[in-house]
Amino acid sequence: MKNAFCVKPLTKYFLLIILLSNLTNCKSNEQTPCIYKGCDAERPTIKNAIHAKGRITTLSGHPEIWIIVSEEGIISENTPIFDGPDIVVICNLADSLKIINQRVIFSGELKDSCNDFEAWTSKVYYSYLTDITINTNDE
Repeated sequence: MKNAFCVKPLTKYFLLIILLSNLTNCKSNEQTPCIYKGCDAERPTIKNAIHAKGRITTLSGHPEIWIIVSEEGIISENTPIFDGPDIVVICNLADSLKIINQRVIFSGELKDSCNDFEAWTSKVYYSYLTDITINTNDE
């Protein structure tokens, strides 16, 4: 009587290929560590903010870090908010604009934060803004 667990040689190779491909997939899902620190201008640009609207405030627990919380939800996209509004860590905010809850219109490249703020549900970006003005509209 033949062994019920006998596997043909071709099947063995097939199973070995599946096992090896799963091992390489596990390695490819690992995140590479971020090489950037803070407001590094070399961070990759994810998207651009063009005349986006937001409010200036400070990062909770870090009063020295100034941010803009988007009033539009997801900056440069017409999509609903599921997690929270986009947040921009401002790398070049003038002292004259450091006013909590100041409404602004801003433009600039939004840089990858490399999960520096991974505990947040919102997407966080770094930016050296190219334009920022006070928003005087009441809307």
